[in-house]
Amino acid sequence: MDEQLDRRNFLKTAGVAVGLTAAAGLVAGCKPKAETEGAAAPAAEVKAAAGAFGDIIEQIRKRGKITIATTLKFPPEMYRDPQTNEPAGYDVEIMKMLAQDLEVQLDLVDVEWEAILPGVAAGKYDTALVGIVNKPSRLLTFEFTRGYVPYDQWLLVRADETATDWRELNKPGKKITAQIGASAEYRARDAFPQAEIVPLNVPEVMLEVEAGRADGCVIELYLAMPFAAKHPKTKVLGYPDESKGLLAREWGCIPVRKSEHSFLHYLDSWLAWYWDRGTLPALYDKIVGPTLRGEVTWE
Repeated sequence: MDEQLDRRNFLKTAGVAVGLTAAAGLVAGCKPKAETEGAAAPAAEVKAAAGAFGDIIEQIRKRGKITIATTLKFPPEMYRDPQTNEPAGYDVEIMKMLAQDLEVQLDLVDVEWEAILPGVAAGKYDTALVGIVNKPSRLLTFEFTRGYVPYDQWLLVRADETATDWRELNKPGKKITAQIGASAEYRARDAFPQAEIVPLNVPEVMLEVEAGRADGCVIELYLAMPFAAKHPKTKVLGYPDESKGLLAREWGCIPVRKSEHSFLHYLDSWLAWYWDRGTLPALYDKIVGPTLRGEVTWE
């Protein structure tokens, strides 16, 4: 019980404390050296500066709910349970934990992938948990937490593919599919500059390979393995030899608006708490691990 209370007190105050400290430094940095040396910034100035970093945590707690966008189409990370139609998966469990520690209700909004980041930017959602990979173009609008979900990008090919290394498909005349607008599309363009890249939605990216209309599909391993197990006309190229099959290892992060520095630091501290204690790795292995090991298939 004492450990739980200490944990909650830490999680409630971590982001706000870091935000206030950074804000105080920002105010002091704007003043001439003579005015700031040897004296703390007045409380009113610190309070005003802190507001510049956003007050989304206070808003969330006042309204009694946190609104999180996701796309429930990617089992076992985030999807709808086929029996109950309720949200389920690794990311969904993390959302529930976050809402519980903030002592608010979870308002989970299921939207199309393309609408998630614009919705966060517009303030429709407090944040999003859908395993978004940080990249320079997204940094122009958002800041990102540490990674909370690992992504291994592999190549799904037809079972009769004779190539043994993904690099062998980087040639004219080859057609490679990848999820439109996702990290996989950019990885595909980097890895296969000589091939034709066809951006599509999931699961069409994989179905095109099975149908023989594409030579390969850049896809996360947790999606490729169960698909290949269910569709024997396909296979994960090079698996389990990472030197021949692994295109990239990336991490899904949580995005926040650039003004919400205190929220960013809170989420980073929150993720660190659960990752360092083994809670998130154990949750990942329990929910996602079976698909990586080929123990289950998904409808």
